[in-house]
Amino acid sequence: MSLRQRNPHWREAQRPEDAPALWQRVTHAAQSCSVLRALAALQAASPAEVEEAQRCASLGLIVPAIRAAGARKTKTSAPPSELLAFVELALQRGFSPDASCPQIMAWEISSPPLVTAAAYGYDAVCALLLRGGASPEARNSDGDTALHAVEHPHVLRLLLGAPGFRALVGAQNNWSLTPLVSALTASPFKAKHLEAAHLLASTSACEISDRDHFVLSARRRLPRLAQLAHELAQQSGRSKLPACALSWHAAWHWSFPTSDREAVNMLCAHARRAASGLPLELWEAILGCIHRGWFTPKFQEPDPTELVARAQRVIGRHRPQPGGTVVRL
Repeated sequence: MSLRQRNPHWREAQRPEDAPALWQRVTHAAQSCSVLRALAALQAASPAEVEEAQRCASLGLIVPAIRAAGARKTKTSAPPSELLAFVELALQRGFSPDASCPQIMAWEISSPPLVTAAAYGYDAVCALLLRGGASPEARNSDGDTALHAVEHPHVLRLLLGAPGFRALVGAQNNWSLTPLVSALTASPFKAKHLEAAHLLASTSACEISDRDHFVLSARRRLPRLAQLAHELAQQSGRSKLPACALSWHAAWHWSFPTSDREAVNMLCAHARRAASGLPLELWEAILGCIHRGWFTPKFQEPDPTELVARAQRVIGRHRPQPGGTVVRL
């Protein structure tokens, strides 16, 4: 299968030199990490060149400029003024705020402007794109949304205050990781990741699924989740909390996986109806002894011996003869 067939980004431009002239000039400037040259190219573009670039929807014009600025970014640097001017001019000239662009050296990796700006920590660029109509549901080729930018809590604070983002707190990427799980499994784990986890977990839409629990358990990150749940409960003004959040408590019910929450809800509902024969207070004391994953079904890990046997069967179907000819068994 050719690269053109594998990658949808090559359908309109099989080679970079086949791309629109304006896109080539902007990308060439971006490869030199010069946002000023990219801005000058956009300012000098004729209406015909702008229209040609807009027709090629699979090659967005804004992303190369963001990457060029990000290549020179330091830990504390804000987006350069020329980048803000470029994004604003591109939106004024009718370029889409959602048009993805592949990387020049790896065309299978593609990202929309909002996700790219969030990944670099450019909150001012994100604000410009949102005002220009960027979609909160935009994803890159890994399935990451802008909320997966857990390295930059200030960007998450901006996004969570915008319409449409709180409903995406539980969105999974191609690796089944939500933004919260991405923050808790970050390595090395820093204060900024804990701050990002606080912001994400503070939304009402944040819940832990059975899959999330499996990932956190497999990576031995459940203590981080317990720490987060306990800190959020303390911040909410709860009193008489247990010393740690490893066991169930109503204050961190949200942090237990889906199966656990459903089982607890069912038992408490029976207790309220006096159908269980035990008062609700006693049930809460009993449930306070269970840990996360108590009622959660275990994910089946592949058996190593079965994997070896499967590989041997595949090899056996294509065993070569002494003469070198491959025969099927």
